[in-house]
Amino acid sequence: MTGTLKSHFDRAVELLKQKTDLSADISEWRRQAKGDGLAPGVLVRLARESLRDAEQCRKAAEQAEIEELYRQGIGLPLFDYARAGE
Repeated sequence: MTGTLKSHFDRAVELLKQKTDLSADISEWRRQAKGDGLAPGVLVRLARESLRDAEQCRKAAEQAEIEELYRQGIGLPLFDYARAGE
């Protein structure tokens, strides 16, 4: 038991260190992307989207359809200002 406890403790410490390092790397990347005139949040969202499996894509599409219905229902269509110029 003591060996297992120590092993899990050591692993937790190592993972927390990695998490801290990764967080710093992500923050630096965000600053660099922003400095290059890019929107880091959009890039992260697109990266997450590219990692989705088929079921996750189906659920995301379903959520987008529901959101659009709600937007229309409350008179707040997405990109309505852009459609006005068409």
